[in-house]
Amino acid sequence: MWFFIGTISLSFLSFINSALSTYIAYNFHVSSQVYGFITAMWSVTFILSNKILSPLSDSEDNKLLSAISVITMATSFVLLYVHSFLSVTIAFLLNAISNSSSTLSLTTTIFEMNDSSQWSKKSILQNMISYITRGVLLILIGGVFLGLSLDIFMLIAVILSILFFLSLPSIPFGFERKFHAFSQSFNWINFYLGGFTSSDLISNSYYLKKFEGIRKSKSSISILIAILGTTLVGNYMITALPIVLRSSVPMHIMWLSNGVAYVLMGLVLLMLSSTKVKSLSLASFSILIRGAWFIFFLDAARNPQFLPIYIAFSLIMYSIINSTLYNYFVELTSGYGNHSYYMAREVGNLIGSVLSGLMLTFGESPIFFSIPAIITAISFASLII
Repeated sequence: MWFFIGTISLSFLSFINSALSTYIAYNFHVSSQVYGFITAMWSVTFILSNKILSPLSDSEDNKLLSAISVITMATSFVLLYVHSFLSVTIAFLLNAISNSSSTLSLTTTIFEMNDSSQWSKKSILQNMISYITRGVLLILIGGVFLGLSLDIFMLIAVILSILFFLSLPSIPFGFERKFHAFSQSFNWINFYLGGFTSSDLISNSYYLKKFEGIRKSKSSISILIAILGTTLVGNYMITALPIVLRSSVPMHIMWLSNGVAYVLMGLVLLMLSSTKVKSLSLASFSILIRGAWFIFFLDAARNPQFLPIYIAFSLIMYSIINSTLYNYFVELTSGYGNHSYYMAREVGNLIGSVLSGLMLTFGESPIFFSIPAIITAISFASLII
C-alpha cells in the first residue's frame, strides 16, 4: 500500500512542479532570463536538499524524509494561496525540497523492502505510475477542469503526502542494500580467484574474455555524465518552450500537450516493465535521436496539433534513457549513493535552465542550437568510449 500511495503522492509533487513553472511563465510574463534563473534555482534547491538529506537515506531514516516532505509541501500550499510573484516563486522552490525528500524516502524504502532482483521492475513501475498520473492531472487542469484553481491540486498533494507518511513502514535495520553490496564484492573476489586458479590460464582467450568484460563495464562516472548531459539538453529545450511558444500557444494547450506526452511516456514504461532494461547501446542511440529531434522539429512545435507529438517523443526517448541508465547505475552501486544520480540529473537541469535563458537572447539561431548539439555528442561519447 505504501508503494502506491508514495508513487501517487510523488506524482502530484511532479505535477505541481510542471504546473507552477508554466504558471509563472504565462501569468507573470517574466523574461527568458528571469524564467531560466527561477527554474535553475529549483534545480539548485533540489541538488542542495539531496546532498543534505542523503545521509538520512543511507541510514534508512525514511520516515523523517517523508515528514520533511509534508512540512515543505504544506508551507508551499500556504504560499501559493497568496498568489503573488514572490510567494508563488518560493512555493515553487519549496516544491523542490518536497520532491527531493519524498523521492529519497520512497526509493530508500523500495531498496530495503524488496529483493535486489526486483529493484529494476519496481523502479520502472514507479516511474510508469508517476508519469501517467502526472499526465492525467495536466490533462484535467488544462481541459476538463480548466477553471479549477491550482490550489485544489496543491491541497490534495499535501493530503497525499500525509497519507504516505502514515502508511510508510519503518526500517529498523537496512539489510538488502548491504547484502547486495557484499554480493557484488564477493563476485569480484571470486572473479579474481577464478582467474588465478583456473587451468584455463594457459589460454590467451581466457584472459581476453575476462578483461573484455572489464573493459565493457561502464563506471558510474560515465553513467552520471550521460544522464547529466541528457537532462541538460532536455531542460534547455523544455525551458525554452513556454517562452518561445507563449505568444502562439495558450497556457491550457501547453498543459494539455504535456499531459498527453506524460501519459504516452508512462505507457511506454508499462511495456518496459516486464523487462530489465540495461542496454547501454539502446541508451546511447536514444540520446542521439532525442537530441536531433529537439533541434530539427522545434519550429514545427508552434502548431498546437504537433506540440503534443514534439513533447511526447522527447519524453519517451528520455524515459528509455533514464530507465536504462538508472538500472545500470543502481546495479553498479548496490542502491547506495543513489542521490548522486538524482543530483547529476538536477545539475543538468540547472545548467540547462541557465543556458536556455541566456541563449534565448540570440533568438532561435544557430548559436542557440549549438548547445544541445554539442552536449548530445558528449553524452553519446561517454557511453561508447
